[in-house]
Amino acid sequence: MGLLSTLFTVDWKDRYGSNLTAFVLTGVLGGYTTFSSYQLDTVNLYNKGERGLAFYWIGSVAAGLIAATLGAITAKLFG
Repeated sequence: MGLLSTLFTVDWKDRYGSNLTAFVLTGVLGGYTTFSSYQLDTVNLYNKGERGLAFYWIGSVAAGLIAATLGAITAKLFG
């Protein structure tokens, strides 16, 4: 986060200065940290013996990707 905020010359007194800065700091980095937390929680559940719940979480991601793909295909066919 420090590297990207330096590259985008963030003034921490006005850290939401531009749309690009807000997108990178909030959108990209926020999504990255959320996904990293999700992965870590899944691994921890698996290691604690909660394999059913860990596979449910993995299945949720797979189902989401499949649903998004089917939605895109449907939009192209009927759109």
